[in-house]
Amino acid sequence: METAKMFFRLPRVSPGYFRYLKAGQSVEVRGDATVSPRWAVLLGAVGLGLSGYSSRQLTIHHKPCPRTLR
Repeated sequence: METAKMFFRLPRVSPGYFRYLKAGQSVEVRGDATVSPRWAVLLGAVGLGLSGYSSRQLTIHHKPCPRTLR
């Protein structure tokens, strides 16, 4: 079986890159880390609201083709 051809080749991962990633995980977290989930929930709610609003605007101004309603 032939493997799928990709548009670009992924670079080879070196052991130094793994050390770099591991060093990045040892960063200390600030004391007010509870702010992050609140921002995430707020931004998620705003995103859902804007998505619903834009979908509603599209359905108000553009009626679907009669063939799709069959």
